[in-house]
Amino acid sequence: MVFDSIMGYEEYSNLDFDASEKVEATTEKICRNNVEELKSFCEEKLFSETDKISLIYYSLSECENYSFWNDFLTKEFIRVFEIAINQNKMEKLYPLLENITVDETNSLDAEKVIEILVKELDNQKLQIRFNSLSLLEYWLDFDGLGIKQSVISKLRDKTKDTNWKIRWNAHKMLKGRNIQVKDLSLMDKIRGRYGNVYSL
Repeated sequence: MVFDSIMGYEEYSNLDFDASEKVEATTEKICRNNVEELKSFCEEKLFSETDKISLIYYSLSECENYSFWNDFLTKEFIRVFEIAINQNKMEKLYPLLENITVDETNSLDAEKVIEILVKELDNQKLQIRFNSLSLLEYWLDFDGLGIKQSVISKLRDKTKDTNWKIRWNAHKMLKGRNIQVKDLSLMDKIRGRYGNVYSL
């Protein structure tokens, strides 16, 4: 199998900067030369080669040729996210999803990703709501100018979620993009200052 030579993301994360750059470039080249096989590999080996696929997603997201991979990455995000939801595999697949990012957050495919993530902000399961909000951070314009009003409204709504960590993170996402939002309660400010806001 052509992808056997690709290392796992965990091993990659222990490399120094120069070595990691070479691994990313090599991984992207292997994928570019084997696009159809890549799709099959990611579909068929999602659970057995999760660590390798995680590095593939990361390398394609970070490479100079990222515009070539935008369509593939957004479709993969949607596919894997839906599997995580439907098969209750979010804990296992979240690291994969976290490694998928695209440069063109205003593309139609990216808008579909945002739409799916925003929908799950109302999921009854706290873990799903929390992870969806965390992933949404990667898909929204950093300056806030390209964010739809419906998304802003939903994030404002999440500042009133029953879970304080979701309230805190939704507030941070809006505030960091200079979008008007009501201030957090004093208790949430204290919780955010002394608690771990990035994991449940």
